[in-house]
Amino acid sequence: MGMNSACSALGKNFVIATSKADSDEEYQTEYDEEKWLSDESKGWKNLEITARTLGEGEKWHGTKITIKKLKVPVYPNQVSKFKESFGTRYAPYLKSGQISIRINTTFCIPEKPDAVEGSTSEVKISLSKSNKLWGHVALLKKRSVREDYGIHLFKNKRLIKANEKFGFSAHPKQAQVVGALNMDHVPVNFNKSGFIEDSLEYQEALSAFRESPELKSILRLAQSRRDCCICRVSV
Repeated sequence: MGMNSACSALGKNFVIATSKADSDEEYQTEYDEEKWLSDESKGWKNLEITARTLGEGEKWHGTKITIKKLKVPVYPNQVSKFKESFGTRYAPYLKSGQISIRINTTFCIPEKPDAVEGSTSEVKISLSKSNKLWGHVALLKKRSVREDYGIHLFKNKRLIKANEKFGFSAHPKQAQVVGALNMDHVPVNFNKSGFIEDSLEYQEALSAFRESPELKSILRLAQSRRDCCICRVSV
C-alpha cells in the first residue's frame, strides 16, 4: 500500500517491471488512473500482469517503477536535490552495497559530511532491556547556514528524522554538530515519519544520548571553535 500511495501521489500512471537474478523472464503491470476510475473491474486484487522472455542482451534483475503523467512540478535543480536527499535517506544501504540508486544517468552516493579530520567519535550506549544506541558524532569544518546540521535518526536502517537537534538545542554555536544514531527499538508513528516522543523508549534514548561523553565533547568543541581544525601532535 505504501508503494501504491506514493506512486499514485506522484503521477497518474506508473508501470512496475521486475525480473529475478536467475531468470530470463520479466513481469510487468501498469496502473492508469483514468482507466481505473472509469472501469470498476480494475483493482489491486486483479492486476493484469504480463510476462515476456528477455533476450541475451536484455537480462537484468531488480524492480523498476516508471511514473508518468506527473502530478508534481519538476524543477531544473530537483535532480541534484533528489541525489542529495537519497544519499542521506538511503546511506546505510548504499554504503553496504545492498542497493544502488540512479537518477537519470548519475548514481547516488551515500552522504559524507565534510567533517573535521579526527573529530568523529563512535557512539555505543547500552540501555535497559538490552536495548542500545549506536552511531557516531562529528564536527563539520564550517557551520551550516541552512540548518543542515544535527543528528540523523534511523530505525532498522530507515531514516526517520534528518538533521534532528537530538540531545541539544539549535544554536549558531552548535551548527557544526552532525552525526547518525540507530534507534531500532524506539517506536515510530504509523507512517514512519517520526518517533513517538512520549514513549519511554524515546525518552530514555534522548536522556542517555544527551548525557553521553561523546555528545558533550563534540558540543564543547563546537562552542569553542569557529570553522575549526583539529591538530594532533605526537611527542
